[in-house]
Amino acid sequence: TPFAKADFWPSGGRSQQDWRGAQLLAMARDPVGWSTKDGHRPWEGAFWNTQIGDLETRWVWKLLRDALSHWNVVNSDREHRIFDEGGVMERLLFYRAHDDRGPWDVVSVSPNGFLTFLQCWSAFLAGGAAREVLLASEAA
Repeated sequence: TPFAKADFWPSGGRSQQDWRGAQLLAMARDPVGWSTKDGHRPWEGAFWNTQIGDLETRWVWKLLRDALSHWNVVNSDREHRIFDEGGVMERLLFYRAHDDRGPWDVVSVSPNGFLTFLQCWSAFLAGGAAREVLLASEAA
C-alpha cells in the first residue's frame, strides 16, 4: 500500500503530507554538504524530489528502521539550513543506504508529523486484525 493510503492513517487525514524525500548519490558527513545528482541542496525545494506518500509503506518502515538502528538521524530548522544537535529541532531527517556506496535515501518530517505517525501506528496495532496477528504470534 502507498504510504499516504496506509490503513493506519485516519481517513481523510493529511498527516502524511508533512513527509519529504530525497535521494543522494553520495553522503557527506555534514548535511550542509548533501546534494542531489542535479546539485540541489537541502534548503532548496528541488532537493526534496521524492514523493514519500507514493512509496510503499514498507519502504518507509525499512528506512526508519535502518536509520534509527544506525543513528542516522539529523535535526534541522524548518528550511533545512541549520543542522544543530544541541538546539534547533523543527525537522527530523532520517537517512540510509543499502551499502556505503549509495545511493542514500533521505526523509524529512516535522517532530509533530513523526509523533502523529507513531500515534496512528500504535492505535492501529492496538485494535482490529493487527492486534489479533500480534497476539497470535506471541502465543506461538
